[in-house]
Amino acid sequence: MPDYNFWADLLDTWQASSDWIKALTILTPPASLIGILALQLWYRLQVKGLGTGMATDRGTGAIHRPPVAYAPGGQLANRCSAH
Repeated sequence: MPDYNFWADLLDTWQASSDWIKALTILTPPASLIGILALQLWYRLQVKGLGTGMATDRGTGAIHRPPVAYAPGGQLANRCSAH
């Protein structure tokens, strides 16, 4: 089968596909990259303490809160402010 050309077959398939498939194929990679970039920037803001937190009203640093420390008497020390 020496006459087969992959690129010619690919371009023929591209021309034969419908317009909405072409639009979806063109828009999917940039939309995915923008989504990944937005998630990375959101995460960096959370780590630095500049974001709004993960759906909490406690403000910044909601991802990396320090663990609750134990008091010497065996009770848990309350590190969160009461709301």
